[in-house]
Amino acid sequence: MYIIVKDVWGDYGDSEEAVVVRNSHGVAEAYRSKNHAERALEEMIKSISIRGEYDIIDNDDYDSVAYSLWDGHEVFYVYELYVDNRL
Repeated sequence: MYIIVKDVWGDYGDSEEAVVVRNSHGVAEAYRSKNHAERALEEMIKSISIRGEYDIIDNDDYDSVAYSLWDGHEVFYVYELYVDNRL
């Protein structure tokens, strides 16, 4: 399963916190495919970015395409989540 996560950086880039992103209904969604999660992330970024001002990060630091908003203070990306259904 895949979820959308954002890294939030402190004012001076000295601290980082990763949090799960909630949708417009206040619920964290899990997606069965990475492709579906990436499409949902792209739609979300386009809806929250001011005048389309975001940077695309496509490097080895993230497992998927990542989006940077507000000069890198928040970075949104898709994270693979492993769920053990045996419990």
